[in-house]
Amino acid sequence: MTLLALVLCAAPVRAGGPTAAAVAFALSPAETPEVPALQAQATQALLGARSLRGIDPAGRLDAAGTAARAAAARAAAALLRRGREAFDNLDLPAAERLFGEAADRLAPGAGIGPAGPYVRAVVWQAASRWVSGDRDGAQEGLTQALTVKPDAVLDRGAFPPDFIAAAERVRGEIARAPEATFEVETDPVALVWIDGRARGPAPVRIALPPGAHLVGATAPGSGLASSFSSDAAVALKLPSAGVAWFPPALRTLATDWRRPARAAALEGLRARLDVDELVAVGLEGRGGDRAVAAIRVATDGHVLGFARQAVAGSVRDAAAAALAGALGRDLPRGRGGAPVSDTGLEDGLGFRPLGRPQVALLSAGVGAAALATGVLFGVAELHDRAAFASTAQTDAGRSAFLRGLGERNGTIADVLDVLGIAGVAGAAAIWYWPRGPASTERSEVIGTVAVPLPGGGAAAVAGAF
Repeated sequence: MTLLALVLCAAPVRAGGPTAAAVAFALSPAETPEVPALQAQATQALLGARSLRGIDPAGRLDAAGTAARAAAARAAAALLRRGREAFDNLDLPAAERLFGEAADRLAPGAGIGPAGPYVRAVVWQAASRWVSGDRDGAQEGLTQALTVKPDAVLDRGAFPPDFIAAAERVRGEIARAPEATFEVETDPVALVWIDGRARGPAPVRIALPPGAHLVGATAPGSGLASSFSSDAAVALKLPSAGVAWFPPALRTLATDWRRPARAAALEGLRARLDVDELVAVGLEGRGGDRAVAAIRVATDGHVLGFARQAVAGSVRDAAAAALAGALGRDLPRGRGGAPVSDTGLEDGLGFRPLGRPQVALLSAGVGAAALATGVLFGVAELHDRAAFASTAQTDAGRSAFLRGLGERNGTIADVLDVLGIAGVAGAAAIWYWPRGPASTERSEVIGTVAVPLPGGGAAAVAGAF
């Protein structure tokens, strides 16, 4: 049974490069438990890629949740503006209240994205408390903000110097404090975010400064789960987003990874996610062997990168290596800028399609071997005929045997000669067949059924040009 789990990743454009998101599925029901972790790991890798800007597809699929968070962010921005006006007018109670409301609205979204706006709201609330004389409350707010974002930059032109000094003291205390182990589990398995940074598939065990942290979890088909907690162990239950995340395109890929079906399925996923690039990462196996394959595809079907990594240890390590290979650089296009869509990953572990030169050489080799074997049978025929001629005609049994043997060897020699000539001629035709200048798309021309190998696994031969 060939097992396959693929992770598809997609992306809109920003200045300097496209963005990317991830989604996973599996061919075998037995592999279904692997999919959420692969989903989360691929998303994390894309979020951290230097040439890409990651997008979490959970947000694209949870339209209602995304709209609600966007509305909360807009409302928080208005509250921050009103809070600044109250602060400048020394209406400190109003400023403290407005900044606190802004922080409450921003906290859920800050768990799965940049924490800067949330931290700004908390810092301004702390500044309002500081100026009004509530030093303990101000220090509590600074600790809260700088625990979430230790590298936060405070505007020295906007805050009193003694407040800036207090913030630096708090920052130093946080840096010197021994880190505590923080554990996060989710149901279902999801990508864990802590203080606005993706930390990987749940369960996550990480060392962080003691104090309250923003924790979030996302998964395609689920809504955001978030918590602001100082507990050493946090368990998050993700609500349903009310969307079915297994479109027909994924079913197509799960059952047919060949190039024509794959191209149509990836285009369907791109349209569903409204993105510009797609990346697929897959866990596959045959027999006792497993490997992770990754392919990155542009909107016109051009393969930008692909890699396959055998699973020697953990699936997570193999997936990381395959993703690094696929995302490391953009592969060139064919002649005339034509997209190249063949990768050799289409038919699973152990399958290696052959290009035009390899198919021609294979055909020539088979033809030459057939011709050589035909010559041997031809020599055997001549020997049998000579032996028949020298046999006494009174020995009827031996004469009949030698005549039949010679005829059989002659027939075999003729068949092998015809096959050999056809093989060599076919090799010449394949080698010199004119290529169209506008496309480098390859079409399979030969294929064999997978043959089981001793000890497990299988071997197959395929050709494409």
